[in-house]
Amino acid sequence: MAIEPTKHHTFHALTFVDFVGEGAGLLLVHAGTQWFNQDARGTISNLLMREWESYWGGEYGWPRYSEYRHALFPHHGQFTHCDRVRASTEFTQKLIPVLGTPRSGSLPARKSFIAVEPDSVQLSAFRRKDNQRFELRLLEIEGRQAESTVELAIPVAEAVETNLLGNKVADVARTGSKLNFKIHPWKFRTFELAQGG
Repeated sequence: MAIEPTKHHTFHALTFVDFVGEGAGLLLVHAGTQWFNQDARGTISNLLMREWESYWGGEYGWPRYSEYRHALFPHHGQFTHCDRVRASTEFTQKLIPVLGTPRSGSLPARKSFIAVEPDSVQLSAFRRKDNQRFELRLLEIEGRQAESTVELAIPVAEAVETNLLGNKVADVARTGSKLNFKIHPWKFRTFELAQGG
């Protein structure tokens, strides 16, 4: 899972795929993960998928229907990876805020549940796996290697890096609830956390 060219006739794409020709291209921006196939005549088809939960599973309680939005952006040949990520980010459905009447309380005026640094690293996904374990996925979006940190507002007893199937691939440096790791340009890193007591 990275931003990289491919000449394969079948591939998965997360949020966008760019069909690039000589001096021009067509960026297809979409929501979620999709599988693309190109037949012998050059016709492209795709299959829509929901990450982590299928229509039939019901594991996380998502509704049994989905609305998928797509956008096509023709562009010149000088389109960069940053341009692609920016178009995908701008296309994403923004959260709808609900404002209430301000009142005093015991919580600070501002507090983050999860903090990711630097700005070139984005939190792609965060989910609960079972009662005490969580999975989070991060992505480098500016095309440069970075020393990154993730700090959570929950106690963390253990943290490991996993592959996309959830199998452990390495330990990760951790100080309390803060993870420290290096991330390469345009790459994903996936971690599994065990909540502490």
